[in-house]
Amino acid sequence: MTQLREDLTALLDHPLSDTIPGEPDRAELRGTVRLVRDGLDRVLAQRSRVTATLREYIVSHDDARDRELEQTLRPVESELMAWMATTGPRASHDVPLLPARANVDHLRERFHDPADDVLPDRIAVADPADAPTVSLASLMAQGGPRLGSLRERLEQALIDLLPAASLGELFDGPEPSMRRPVEIFGLLHLAAEHGWESDDTLESYATVRHDGSRRAFAVPRMPLPDPDLAHDDQQETPA
Repeated sequence: MTQLREDLTALLDHPLSDTIPGEPDRAELRGTVRLVRDGLDRVLAQRSRVTATLREYIVSHDDARDRELEQTLRPVESELMAWMATTGPRASHDVPLLPARANVDHLRERFHDPADDVLPDRIAVADPADAPTVSLASLMAQGGPRLGSLRERLEQALIDLLPAASLGELFDGPEPSMRRPVEIFGLLHLAAEHGWESDDTLESYATVRHDGSRRAFAVPRMPLPDPDLAHDDQQETPA
């Protein structure tokens, strides 16, 4: 700026500067330095404002908040496009500036803890030689009802037992291995196949578990049919 001022002064002091007509033009030429300085000051002031704005934006910028805002505005824009497709250009809709206050009865008190996502320790591979020996009899003792054996006992009971016999009395007869609690379900299953119905009384089933412990169960009494009556009905039925 000093060099420019000196050059303008030398130009105006030169004898040939008399060719510049009028004092206003000479004054405008002298004011060139002030004009350039004012323009420079405006540029620097504008740069300071832009720099301050950028600094404030960079310091307060939050990518997570921007993503949340984008995720919120995307469905709003989608709903707006759907609404514009069914309305006219002069349609209006009242939108509150603030949403209604949310009534929250309970807030979460326990939040995510990264320590909860730690993988458990690897399971050590056991040596097969250390596994306990299992027999077929012990496996069968812990299995379901033996329907084949129960069906044979039931068919034999229809021939041998008294007419007043019931499933409970039949259950008390076999050996302990056939009196497991699960065998009760097998007997009831076979009774349902025959279409038998229980009466309003209860009878006790004394069961024996595979470990030798005993327990009694109260089951609706289901009488067995009279084998003599069944035999007479078969004789009276015409061929």
